[in-house]
Amino acid sequence: MNNKELFHAKIEGREQLILPKSFRDCSFFTIRHADALYQENEAIVSSQNPERAFVPYEQNFDSDLSPEGKEKAKEKAESFLTQFEPSKDVLYFASSNLIRARETATIFLEIAKSRGFQIIQATKNLSHKIKTEIQSNLGGNEIRMFESLSLDIDNMLIEFVFHPHNYLNPREGEEIRVSYPEKISQATKELWEKARKIIESDNKGTWGKNFLAHGEKIKKMFSEYAIQHLDEKVPTITSAEDMNNTRFRGMLREMKTVKNKIIEYESTHGKRVRVLAFSHENSLLHFLDKEFDQQGIDKLEAVGYDVIYDSTGHEHYVTAIEDTNHNSNIKEITLPKLEIIK
Repeated sequence: MNNKELFHAKIEGREQLILPKSFRDCSFFTIRHADALYQENEAIVSSQNPERAFVPYEQNFDSDLSPEGKEKAKEKAESFLTQFEPSKDVLYFASSNLIRARETATIFLEIAKSRGFQIIQATKNLSHKIKTEIQSNLGGNEIRMFESLSLDIDNMLIEFVFHPHNYLNPREGEEIRVSYPEKISQATKELWEKARKIIESDNKGTWGKNFLAHGEKIKKMFSEYAIQHLDEKVPTITSAEDMNNTRFRGMLREMKTVKNKIIEYESTHGKRVRVLAFSHENSLLHFLDKEFDQQGIDKLEAVGYDVIYDSTGHEHYVTAIEDTNHNSNIKEITLPKLEIIK
């Protein structure tokens, strides 16, 4: 890739050469949330309806990070923000509508403000996806909720099928998580048994790595079962590649929209805009595996991106993985194909 041929942006009628070279040069950063308690997830699977959907609006708490997670988030924020300067950079915060991501964003936000960074406030940010009082307690309108950063979970129990711990059939010494196993459908019980055989024959040790490694095979098994049992309500599985083709693609497209606003802002204010977006590993797993041969993403790990326009107006998406010095090299990526999950 020839940067000098590709990376141009038209600002106020003139061409300005933009040469992102490393992670720290990016405009957008997605950061996985800190270590969490997963209170709503656990509450659902231990309830009398363990297969119900996760509804973000039903989150009745404004803290879901573990004590260690909060401390690690503070340490990470202090380190991460050293690569920017309040005199040169302004920050824009975005987050998933899940508390653990928004709480992590709030910790970064407060440290950024204490360091003197200007924060661009979001507009029209109220959402039925999160309660107003929780939004107010966690960053208010200084953190924008992006749908592409969030998760849709239709069956909470099935979400745990990739967990290293077997929620339905715990091994000796493991905690019992499902309080009402008699409330689980027969289809789910049968599929769970088959799926766990796949997981436990090659348990990768984390939810994300199991989802990446075994998601497609388990998804196919669920689909075949549904075709054979048309009279039953059968849960569905979304694979890491599905998430890449929908959520991750949506995130890149959302970045393109924001990038156009960033170009206008930077041309009139003379400062660089940096977008800090807090999300989950689900939609990043396939992308990281494909582009960087990296299986999984650690808590608080960050990925940098940018959208650059060439002289013909065509956009190019570039990315870089964070390293200890925030300076890993940029590479160009292709926008994932559009795929509608049925």
